[in-house]
Amino acid sequence: MCGLIEKIARFWPVMITAMKRFESCEEHGKILKKQLQEETMKTTKERMKQILKWLWIKETLLMMKKTKLERKASTQQLKMVVGQGVAEKQ
Repeated sequence: MCGLIEKIARFWPVMITAMKRFESCEEHGKILKKQLQEETMKTTKERMKQILKWLWIKETLLMMKKTKLERKASTQQLKMVVGQGVAEKQ
């Protein structure tokens, strides 16, 4: 029993130092993990903003094209109606 106590007493400072290092590594790991999560969220938010911006631009262009096509179609319909009216008068 005395030999065991002597070994524990002799290695106790080493064990305490190792435990402190492990705890500091664990703390450092937690900090790094938190920083990584924050960076990931920041990057994700930036990408989402960029995607939304591109979607908005695409939607705007589609609406402009649709409006242009609708105007063209309404002009053609107007021409057809006017043409029918002219044909009926003759």
